[in-house]
Amino acid sequence: MAILAAPEPVFAAYDRGVAEEYTGVVPGFLYRAGRRRFLQGLLRAPRIFLRDFIHQRLDAAARANLRRQVGG
Repeated sequence: MAILAAPEPVFAAYDRGVAEEYTGVVPGFLYRAGRRRFLQGLLRAPRIFLRDFIHQRLDAAARANLRRQVGG
């Protein structure tokens, strides 16, 4: 889960890689809808990272990446 807090270019490359894994397996529109739902669910969660140490250091960056990815 720490990848969610990676620098934006690294996170974007990771997200593209996840999408590539589903190419040819799930129609693009279904993948995009499901991925968006998943990422929005993470954003709605009170905590993405359960351990205090990780939460304090990575939560803000992870949420920024997630917001950027879902467009909000």
